[in-house]
Amino acid sequence: MAKNKEYAIRASCWFWRKNGGIHKKYNAQGDINILIANEKNNVTLITKSVNGGDNGLEERKMYFEKIKNHWGLNDEK
Repeated sequence: MAKNKEYAIRASCWFWRKNGGIHKKYNAQGDINILIANEKNNVTLITKSVNGGDNGLEERKMYFEKIKNHWGLNDEK
């Protein structure tokens, strides 16, 4: 069973790298860290790259703002 899960995760990661959401922007090729490095405050971009759409976006934006306020990150760009 563990091997099946490992293969499923590896296949998913391969697919994400090759076809992941917004994979062409910044030549990210599915590497969400590249998107975050270039647009760290763009919750919409990151949500669409992970989820493929905007499901739950408003709630995610609310939590993101709360976290930034809590950690004093509002002045960063």
